[in-house]
Amino acid sequence: MRITRSGRVVAAALAATACLAAAPRLRLAFDDDILYVGLGQDLQPVFAVVSNYGDGQLNLTVTSSAPWVSGAVVPPGSAIAVTFQTASLAAGLHTAVLTVSDPDALDTPQTIPISVWVGATVPDQLNLYAAPGQSPSLNFLVDTVGPNSLAVAANVDWLAVSFEYISPLGTPWATLYVEASAGLGVGDHQGNFTLSNSLYDDKTVNVDFDVTTDPIADALALTFPRDLVPNPRVTFTASLPTGPNAAQTQFYRIQNDEPGQIVISSIAINPEAAAWLSAIPIAVPGSGFGIGSGAGVAITTNPQSLPAGTYNGTVTVNSNAANSPTVIPVQLNVMAQGTPPAVDWPRILNIANFIPQEAVAPGDIVALFGVGLLEGDPITISTVPLPTQVGTGNTQVLVNGTPAPIFYASYSQINIQIPFETSTAQDAQIQVVRNGIMSPIGTVPMAAQAPQILQFGCPFANDCDWNTYAIGINAADGSFPLPTSAPFPNCHPAKVGDTITFYGVGLGQTTNPSTTGAPAPASPLPTVDPNYRLCLGQGPPVTTSVCIPASYSGASPGSVGLYLITVTIPPGVHGDAVNFYITNGTYYSDPAYMAIQ
Repeated sequence: MRITRSGRVVAAALAATACLAAAPRLRLAFDDDILYVGLGQDLQPVFAVVSNYGDGQLNLTVTSSAPWVSGAVVPPGSAIAVTFQTASLAAGLHTAVLTVSDPDALDTPQTIPISVWVGATVPDQLNLYAAPGQSPSLNFLVDTVGPNSLAVAANVDWLAVSFEYISPLGTPWATLYVEASAGLGVGDHQGNFTLSNSLYDDKTVNVDFDVTTDPIADALALTFPRDLVPNPRVTFTASLPTGPNAAQTQFYRIQNDEPGQIVISSIAINPEAAAWLSAIPIAVPGSGFGIGSGAGVAITTNPQSLPAGTYNGTVTVNSNAANSPTVIPVQLNVMAQGTPPAVDWPRILNIANFIPQEAVAPGDIVALFGVGLLEGDPITISTVPLPTQVGTGNTQVLVNGTPAPIFYASYSQINIQIPFETSTAQDAQIQVVRNGIMSPIGTVPMAAQAPQILQFGCPFANDCDWNTYAIGINAADGSFPLPTSAPFPNCHPAKVGDTITFYGVGLGQTTNPSTTGAPAPASPLPTVDPNYRLCLGQGPPVTTSVCIPASYSGASPGSVGLYLITVTIPPGVHGDAVNFYITNGTYYSDPAYMAIQ
């Protein structure tokens, strides 16, 4: 009998699975809140707690993405000490990642994200914008010389500055609040306030308050401290060798916090990045959580001619907003060849809501995140049956040793279908193979069914405000049952009596059985048994929900791994954020939201 290279890989994976049945299994606990340190000072060490949920002994190594932070295992191995050399860092926000590995353990590598703010936390100059009658505010975290010591004083009546200590015990850290009065007329107003008895922020801060009838651009910072880093960075990752499909695009939404329409007049790229960075304006419907109509930008990076390295650029968006321009930082990481594949546990996630450590089901669609998963340009599969091997490095994903169908693959993400044949008796073991090199094994809980409703997630690089709204189609007009303010086309709340088809994953095998990697059959319809219900209201253990049976719950004919739940909206429930879930009486989805008028 002739054994192919692919067969040898699968055989090796099955052997590894058997050997790892009694392997150590890493768990890390770490508080990933932002850390603060004074300019010219080294931050004190912090610790991550290490646990072994398996057998045997962990033999961990820790590597760092930055020279100013490092990690070391503390004997007897129950913690990792994170130490810092921050004295030489410039003022501002610095980020790094520690990677904790053990090639003989399950669920490694794992990462520890590190964010450090160096120096003063209150800027020397604050610029506030508001429409007439509005009262803008900012807040900052301030380290003080001791409990109840901070002092503040403003020089104008329209500027209110206050603070409160974070703990009722009066810890040295305080939250500083800066608010401008709503009673000023249109025009530019200037004032200042003085801080005393802080560790790093004893100074006079100038405040410029522009009361305006023009639009006000909001870049929707996702990360804390939002008022210190108001414009979030857009990050791209590419892998050598690059080819004709190397370009990648992300969308950026600029919200309008006041009436009117933001109109983009021009977009500029810094000259150093012009060879690989471009951007164009796009229309973004709705107001989001703003007031007026905003705008959007499609940002594209093309690394095709670049060697490995990290590249930084800026996209400057000029508009009619009072606080124009909006400057968007962009980073492109071009990765060299040769990085061994590794899945970043616990980032083995269902594609509906991307919540870690939730169970998945046979036939489910799952996203794996890591490094070195594919070399070269990203690959999107548009034909069926889905392949189980892609790219020049013959990338595979093995689930308990069985090759899984692949929807999408890139350097840092692969989307797969969990084979229907996968056992639900224990956690599934996931392993990526590229160029014959096997990643460490990561695990994910399994269940016969793990229903989840597809949600909008983060369609914009800087906006996840709509991530828990469900993806559903109204049969009456093809609209999404969302608030009319949602930043998506063709949105309005559903009405009583409307028929909505929601999309889902994880409902398991169907009565007319589906085949792994192949389109679901159309006749007879591939329903699931028992049928699902959609329940409006809080999920278990709350029992006040209004539940209605689905007129159809089953696989989407012609699709791979996708399910449909069709219901008619009942009377009695309405709102822009109606909580609902699906259940068959045994399995329950996480909640999602829709709008009902």
